Amino acid sequence: EVASGAAAHAAHGRHLALLLLKVAEGGGGGYEIRDERALRRNARSYDIEEAGRSKEEVARDLALRMIDEFARQSGPLATLALAPLKRQGVWSNRGVEPSGIDRTVVECLHRSTMGVDHDYRSVLTHALRTALADGWGGSRIASVVGDILFGTPQPVSGQVNLGVLGENTVNIVVHGHEPVVSEMLAVASQDPEILESARHAGAEGVTLAGICCTANEVLMRHGIPIAGNFLQQELAIITGAVEVMVTDVQCCMPSLPDVASAYHTEIIATSEIARTVGSTHHRFDKDNALESAKDLIRRAIENYQRRDRAKMVIPDHRTPLVGGFSVEAIRY
Repeated sequence: EVASGAAAHAAHGRHLALLLLKVAEGGGGGYEIRDERALRRNARSYDIEEAGRSKEEVARDLALRMIDEFARQSGPLATLALAPLKRQGVWSNRGVEPSGIDRTVVECLHRSTMGVDHDYRSVLTHALRTALADGWGGSRIASVVGDILFGTPQPVSGQVNLGVLGENTVNIVVHGHEPVVSEMLAVASQDPEILESARHAGAEGVTLAGICCTANEVLMRHGIPIAGNFLQQELAIITGAVEVMVTDVQCCMPSLPDVASAYHTEIIATSEIARTVGSTHHRFDKDNALESAKDLIRRAIENYQRRDRAKMVIPDHRTPLVGGFSVEAIRY
């Protein structure tokens, strides 16, 4: 179980590190380094020289260092050094410092295979080591790169609950974990051409809302409202007001297309590794990300005209909130 969770979260970090490398090499497909201060600050924490160098040069070195964290075969992860010194000492004294993220997950599966590790203390120790490969490995890398590419979050006001869905707007719900898709949808949803297309279809505009962890990504950087949490993903569909639910990876229930079949809602899966029976698979092209995001929104606009208002019930519940409390914001 720990290996599975670590593999999933670490993959999030790997995808972002690879995207950072692409951006640094001039092939970002519309993505860019939005927070250069975060880039240089984190480069220094990895002992990468940044003074007097271009942000692209620094980003390339940082991305390669992070990608090496997955392939490393010996020695503790460099990312562990981002933790408080006292905590690093605890890990070292207990012998739970992970080496490469991928190696640690694979060894976890090896130990738990029939006939290998029979000592509960040994199994538990490696479970903790694998958890650290996730939390202070892949997940920490994902947070660092997310701030560099999409901006370090600052306190922002927003709203939460199903009442954020618009009665007369094209409603798109983003669901999953990876911010690569949702970030570009946030940009595309403000495009004048897209807004004009929505008005031409009889809508007042486009409402983008989040479910689950993707919701937090777009809230803390854009103030985009949260439609609900993991337990509300099916409830968003049965409002009858969602044109498209865009999923990527993790936490997306396989029941979503079954629930959507009673409504006009289209479930669109965008990841190659996360297929759902009954959903529409639409590969999100990171090399042409903005146009790919616009294509998804155009599908939602086209679907708006199929909405059955006799089935539509949007609860009148929404709560104001403030998100975006990054470490940097809290210190400020």
